[in-house]
Amino acid sequence: MLQLAVVTSVAAEPQERPATDAADDFTSRILDEEQDTELRVVGVSRARLSFPQRVSAGIGVIFSRQPTIYDCSTVCEFRGLFVQAEPGYSGGQLSVGYADIMGEKGDREHFLTKVYLAWGVKASLLKTWNGADLTPSDQTLLGVEGDFTVIRVNFSLGVFKHVGSGDPDEPWVLTGGVGWGF
Repeated sequence: MLQLAVVTSVAAEPQERPATDAADDFTSRILDEEQDTELRVVGVSRARLSFPQRVSAGIGVIFSRQPTIYDCSTVCEFRGLFVQAEPGYSGGQLSVGYADIMGEKGDREHFLTKVYLAWGVKASLLKTWNGADLTPSDQTLLGVEGDFTVIRVNFSLGVFKHVGSGDPDEPWVLTGGVGWGF
C-alpha cells in the first residue's frame, strides 16, 4: 500500500531587527575605511655591505594605498610597487619590484624612519666598475634580487646574468649583502 503525505510549511513572519545593530555598525565602518583610501608615496633608505658593490647606500620609494585616516606615525603596512637606486663603491644598481613593509614614519610625512619587518622581490640592473670583485670588473648585469629586513637589519640575495653576451656558458653571478634599512 502506498501512502502519500503532504507536508505544508508555514513561513514565519520575519522579525524586525533594530536599525542600528553593533555588528552592522562595525561592518559599515570597515567598508567605509576600505573605500576611503589614497595612494601614498613613501621613501625608504638603506646602507649595506655587499658583493660585488662592496659598500653602497640606497634610496627608494614604495607606492602604497592607505586608508586616509591612518597617519602612520606608528606602525603601518605598506604594500606595492617599489623602486630603488643604490650607488656604491664598486657598482650601482637600479631596481623595480614589489615590497611589503611594516614600519612607521614617526614625525616624518613622506619617509619611513623605522622598518620592523619587510620583504621584497625586484628586477635589477647592476653596473659594476673598477674595484668590483668580478672578471672583468666593468660589467653590466641584469637579474632578480630578494630583500628581507627584520628590525632594520637587511639581508639581500640575488642572481644576475651578464647583459649583451651571446655566450650561453657565461656564468651567473650570485650577489648578496647585509645592511641597515630596506
